[in-house]
Amino acid sequence: MRGVVNLLMVLLGASGCSNAVVGHPSPEPLRATEVILLSPMSAPEDTARWRITEEAVGGCHSSSISPANSRARRCFTEDSQVLDPCYVSPFAGSDEALCLSDPTGGDAVRIVITSDA
Repeated sequence: MRGVVNLLMVLLGASGCSNAVVGHPSPEPLRATEVILLSPMSAPEDTARWRITEEAVGGCHSSSISPANSRARRCFTEDSQVLDPCYVSPFAGSDEALCLSDPTGGDAVRIVITSDA
């Protein structure tokens, strides 16, 4: 009986049933974070480069994604969408923000702001 147990242990070890992880490749090394500085409404003509895919009405609050940008916002539409990051217009009398799902793309949602905290 002892010989059978020893043989079984040798076979299990040889077949890869050990503590080694099989079938899980080592993870790829982490890449550096790419920082993209974005100011989509620095000048009146800047808004023309964005394709407005949707328009909505809602309120905005300071963005936790872009705390260093004083014009960055997180906006909540009247139909309960959360959009972040959004950027309020720097121009006096403007009550709109542009919300971007991809800062390298050209699509934006225009929000008419009802409250800005």
